[in-house]
Amino acid sequence: LRMSSVTTVDQSPLAKISFDIQQRGFQREMKFLCKECDFESTSKSSLLTHCESIHVGGRFKCKECANQFTQKFGLTQHQKSVFMGIKYECKQCDYETTRKGYLNRHHQSV
Repeated sequence: LRMSSVTTVDQSPLAKISFDIQQRGFQREMKFLCKECDFESTSKSSLLTHCESIHVGGRFKCKECANQFTQKFGLTQHQKSVFMGIKYECKQCDYETTRKGYLNRHHQSV
């Protein structure tokens, strides 16, 4: 295991992009660190999404109720499940969910 030094690059006022590279053979692992909290990510896009949704306060409000979401995806899922009644049901048991990905994961675990 070989550790290289940490390089910090400020590309926005919100995100301190830190590359913590650990080299194990041919594998490299980079960590992107939020400068406002302890959030870590392995991708720059996840860090930027985190900063915009958590620290900038970009909120997506439901027009039908008082719920607010930090990402547009959360609002879309909420609208599909609550107001459109979209549910995914397991054919082998009584499990049901509002997300197709959760049903796929459930099928893999059964």
